[in-house]
Formats: sequence, C-alpha cells, structure tokens
Amino acid sequence: MNIFKFHQFVHIEHGQINSAIINFLSGDIFQISNEIIEKFSDRKYSDILPFLNLAKKEKLIIEIDDKKWIPSIPLKYSDKCIEEKNNKIELEIEEGINLKCLKTLFDCLNDNYLITYYGNRPPQKNISTHKIIIKQYDYYECINKTTIISSFKPANKDIYEFNMNRNSCWGNKIAITNDYKIRPCIYSNIVIGEIKKDSIDSIIRLCKQRYWSITKDKVKDCNICELRYVCFDCREIAWRTKKDLFDKNPLCKYNPHIGKWNDS
Repeated sequence: MNIFKFHQFVHIEHGQINSAIINFLSGDIFQISNEIIEKFSDRKYSDILPFLNLAKKEKLIIEIDDKKWIPSIPLKYSDKCIEEKNNKIELEIEEGINLKCLKTLFDCLNDNYLITYYGNRPPQKNISTHKIIIKQYDYYECINKTTIISSFKPANKDIYEFNMNRNSCWGNKIAITNDYKIRPCIYSNIVIGEIKKDSIDSIIRLCKQRYWSITKDKVKDCNICELRYVCFDCREIAWRTKKDLFDKNPLCKYNPHIGKWNDS
C-alpha cells in the first residue's frame, strides 16, 4: 500500500490551533489546522483532498511504499550545538567611545567578535584587524521587523535553530553605548553593566542567563504559537510597552489562541 509522507526537508511545528509546515528546501511556510495534520497522519486522505492537492502542488509530500523509511533533517535543539555552531559574539559599539579602552577590555577585539559600529562617521582608528560593519541608527528597522503579519520571509534552517535557543535579536549580542554602559542592544534602555567596572566575562555570563536565553518559548502567547521560531523578536519593544521582558510582542497581528490573523 502506498502512502503520503512529508519529504525530509519539511518540518512540522504544532501550535494551539494550527500547525506550521516549513519547507527548508524552498523556504516556504504554510499554516494548516491541527485537525488536518492529524487526518493526514492517520491517512484519512479522502477527508482532506484540498490539502492533499495543495501539498502535492507545493511538492511538500511524496508517495511511498508503506514500509519505506524517509530520512529527516534533525534540528539541533541543544544549547551546546548552538554554541559550537555560532560562538561568535556580536559587539555593537556606539560612536563616541574611546576605542583604545575597548581594545584592552576585549582582548584586542579578536575574531570571537563580530563588530557593528553605530555612528554617522566611521571610526578614525582601527577597532580590530577584521571587518567592521558600519551602521546608522534606525530603530524603525526593529519596529518593521517586529511587526509580524501573515507574509513571511523564506524560512532559514540556521536561523530557525538559533531561535530555538537564543532570542532572535539579543542572542549572542552585547552593546556598548557612548556613556560606557553595557546593554542588550544598541537601542535598549536596559543597563546590564559598565565596562569600566564589570569584567567582560561576568557580563557574558549574565547575558547568557538573563537576556540571550529569552526565546519565544518563554514569551507570553508566543510560547503556544507554531510560528515562534520563524519571526523576529524585539524584546526591547515589549519592555518599553509593558515593562515586562516576557510579555507578548505588541506588534504581532497573529492570535495563536484562535489561529487567526488581523492584518488590517
């Protein structure tokens, strides 16, 4: 007997009402009710013909012999895997800081750091021996990325895995503003420490425990959403709105409790 199965590049994430079908081969993301996914698993194909036709059209499923095994791409849930795969720290630096002081504190800013320099002009002195990204301030970029509507960018497996273990914005990030305060990101009002008083090792430990680890699994409403690992999460926006680091994203248009979008 032949049956249908999702091919090995498809991942299913279940929510409270709907499930997300994520095709890492093409980057496509589909939302289907949990009931349809259950009927598909139970091989009640006659009850879900529209879905079956869509899945065939989008090349999400394959028809195989009942006893044939289909390999799958494992997603690395463990924190250790994320550390091994992406152990670099993104260091955001604000214009106006004494760069010589930074070099001393950060071990000459070696290759463990990805450096983003925020300012209207590039630094006059070299911060490190490797490439520096120069950016101008644009908090609206964060707002735009955090405004979640029903259209998504293509899913990326590496980003998906990262978001399982890290906050999609603050994860592996440290920012130093020109008042020498250390913050979760360059736009944050939260002060973690001060580079003239705190060791960088203690700051990294604190960030890992308190800020980098705020995944969507810990955020109100997001923790029951099937799309929680494919969207951007700015905790600073939630903090400014509710003064709660674990409050739901105020700019998300999806209600996972009823499985409905409100894009209007």
